[in-house]
Amino acid sequence: MATLQTEAKECRQFIGGEWIETNGAMFDDLDPYTGEVVAHVPAGTREEAHRAVEAALDAFPQWSQTPPEARQLVFLRAADILERRRDENHERCRENDLAAEAPREHRRRRSDEAEADDRRRREQSARRRGQ
Repeated sequence: MATLQTEAKECRQFIGGEWIETNGAMFDDLDPYTGEVVAHVPAGTREEAHRAVEAALDAFPQWSQTPPEARQLVFLRAADILERRRDENHERCRENDLAAEAPREHRRRRSDEAEADDRRRREQSARRRGQ
């Protein structure tokens, strides 16, 4: 079996609009297929959890007053990023011959027609917003 050799990513927490260094424990994020460590992720302390909740509460009034179209744009951009990374990861697997060995549900890709429909809906929504 071919494996993709990558260095584990070191992650940080994003709280209150800034990346923070944690003093708490870290845990390994494992690739569910290979079992390899892909990232070291902060477990977060009780204090950091409280800071995150406070930051979310502080941000809520502004977010709740943001027009739905602007909020939608945030989520559409996030979806685009996830979609782009999905394609990159799929390509990496294919290059390393992992796709041939992966379970069918991990290899399955949405049809070109469904992807075109999604893009068309996003474009129509953006046009309605005047972007």
